[in-house]
Amino acid sequence: MCCQVPRLLVIHVPFGVEWSDHGGEYFTEWRCQCASSGHWLQTSHYETGIDRPTMTRPGTAITESCPLEWSDVAIVRTPCHYSSHVMETTSVKNVDAADFSTEVLERSREVPVVVDFWAPWCGPCRVLGPTLERLADEYDGGFELAKLDVDTNQSLAGRFQVQGIPTVIAFRDGEPVDRFTGALPEAQIRAWLRKIIPSEADKTCAAALSAVSSGDVATAERLFREVLAVEPTHEEAAIGLADLLVTQGLEQEALALLDPLPPTPEVQRLQAMARIGSVDTSSIDDLQMKLADDPGNGVLLVHLGRALSAAGRTQEALDALLHAVTLGGEPREEGRKAMLDIFEILGPDDPLTGQYRRKLASALF
Repeated sequence: MCCQVPRLLVIHVPFGVEWSDHGGEYFTEWRCQCASSGHWLQTSHYETGIDRPTMTRPGTAITESCPLEWSDVAIVRTPCHYSSHVMETTSVKNVDAADFSTEVLERSREVPVVVDFWAPWCGPCRVLGPTLERLADEYDGGFELAKLDVDTNQSLAGRFQVQGIPTVIAFRDGEPVDRFTGALPEAQIRAWLRKIIPSEADKTCAAALSAVSSGDVATAERLFREVLAVEPTHEEAAIGLADLLVTQGLEQEALALLDPLPPTPEVQRLQAMARIGSVDTSSIDDLQMKLADDPGNGVLLVHLGRALSAAGRTQEALDALLHAVTLGGEPREEGRKAMLDIFEILGPDDPLTGQYRRKLASALF
């Protein structure tokens, strides 16, 4: 039967959105009831408006039992009313100023808590909210999602410097550790969550670092290798294992671990230690004898400088390398690189670093 005049068109919104003066994008489900048959018809579409959403025609709404042309519809707009109170699950909860300290700050000492600062009138908030809620359920206890309505909790929004919504802040150990603003795509949200939620590999790596602190090198090495077997790009485990390998004289394996990593100061320091540490210190006497006969041999000076550095004779090493740099020619660049390695090992605050950086700059320029 064709519905000539439906009795009612009720606007239902899956995310609980009400008609709003704030504009934005709305996902709306239109439901029509036929006056003569009582059948319900429905279709869904997006609509956008500035002051109020502009009603757009979704076309023909059809069910198996009762087709309906849009031209037949007599519209009565009845917006569903939004409640800022989100349905709670084991992973999703509503918080306010009264329980924020307990449900967020204290709870984050046991499990990461992600707080969604939002408001009922905010279109992007309603886009982001369901994604966060679904991810919280998917992670199954990996983190808890707390929903906070900024309209009724303005003091908390101010306390955490929320300038725009949606703003999402992660809390761990009672402190905010990371945040983002805006309705990010799900892939970006997942990447963000990986930074704040320890994986099993992260937990194993933490145990390895604890073993290092207690002097149990064998256990630490085993645990670092377990992490890298599962997650080869785990940066913290690679750095931890490389550090152990350098102290064991396994510089080449350490360099192989470090080379793919981003050049952070710690990575560069370990690379420098590995390059310096791989030099045979037993050659020092032989190199010094050869240089006595050929003091202008830049290649020998570079080899001697590296060997002296590996032996812990740092200032002598820097003098030999600086001499090689001043001679020019092919050894000049190798001498410069070796000096930079020593600076990395010493660190920027060591007096020798500042002193010989200036000398190197004078020799180069």
